[in-house]
Amino acid sequence: MEKYLGISVLSDLYKCNSELITDIKSIEKILLDAVQIGKWEITECCFQEYDHGLCGVIIGKDSYIAIYTYPEYNYASLILYSNTEDWKPIYTYIVGQLESP
Repeated sequence: MEKYLGISVLSDLYKCNSELITDIKSIEKILLDAVQIGKWEITECCFQEYDHGLCGVIIGKDSYIAIYTYPEYNYASLILYSNTEDWKPIYTYIVGQLESP
């Protein structure tokens, strides 16, 4: 059996709720709730608002999530890396919360 080294998931999320992806507190809560699903040990967390949207990064001991939002396009770019197989419920939760089909 080969050792599981990890996976990178890069997603373009369209038709997101534009009001939600403008609200930094909501995005921070969604990502923090998501990593709790995977029982991640968080080492760093940073969120920043910009004129066009926001970005946020959560770094875990073995994984990370980054998000960039563009509310004027109802779009978010999500990057998730996990070296465990716990990424699917985390990803599904985030996509559902952002209301992306």
